[in-house]
Amino acid sequence: MWVALRGEKLLARAAWWSRLGAEAPMLLDVLDIDDGSPDPARVNVGVHMLRTAIAATIPSGARPPEYIRFIPPGWRENVVTSQVVEARTAIAERTGARLFVEAPAPLTAPRNPDPSSKSTSNVPSGQGHRGTARPYDHSAGRNAGRSQSC
Repeated sequence: MWVALRGEKLLARAAWWSRLGAEAPMLLDVLDIDDGSPDPARVNVGVHMLRTAIAATIPSGARPPEYIRFIPPGWRENVVTSQVVEARTAIAERTGARLFVEAPAPLTAPRNPDPSSKSTSNVPSGQGHRGTARPYDHSAGRNAGRSQSC
């Protein structure tokens, strides 16, 4: 896990997920900043930390891992949630990522009581889903992100 600190205060963190023995991480699993901070530069801190972490963690020439973020339904309508999602989106985009897809994801595995039916779910529309911003593709801006400094 990579962290950005100011004294003892945690400002940002990033962590990757990987299979045991893999040469490079497979997924950017954690990307957080201090959402309680009034500091408008907190996104810049996250960008600097993530650029530094990518340069030190991802082998040269390798495609940076995708970033997946589970988000609640209606996140755009909630001021606090939208600020959290938008801050992380800005960090990912400023390090060379681009949004690939945003789609609902079921909270649980779909259930179908009738095995002969073509339906894959009995979850009513609009219920039992959460938004998923996934994946962020870092390959497009890899070199640009590594060569820039903050």
